[in-house]
Amino acid sequence: MINKKITFSILLFATCIFSLHYLINSYLFSTLINVKELVKINFFITLLTVVVLNSLIIIKTKFPDKVGFGYLAFVLIKMILSIVFLFPFLKEKPNNLKVIVLSFFIIFFCHLFFEAYSVVKWLKHDENH
Repeated sequence: MINKKITFSILLFATCIFSLHYLINSYLFSTLINVKELVKINFFITLLTVVVLNSLIIIKTKFPDKVGFGYLAFVLIKMILSIVFLFPFLKEKPNNLKVIVLSFFIIFFCHLFFEAYSVVKWLKHDENH
């Protein structure tokens, strides 16, 4: 069950982040990362964010008191999947490895902040009602 409202919010947020990432990469750093890598990084993290927040909505409907624990579990899973995603880059050791890893984690933490903000907003809303 995908919540269209939250998925739209995530996609809008991800589009803004990707656009900013692309502009910074293209104009400030002379394309240190190619567009294909930018798309891969942003798509992967956006997909994880969509899965996490939609899964948390399901948890919220079935077990409203377990949303915080679910979020913590998903953050741990996201970190493990991120290492798996970055492993091929680490194995190849391209010249721009530091930039790729730094870009990945900047995007990762932007999405993590968005997730945390959403979960706290949901929890406060439930607390008030």
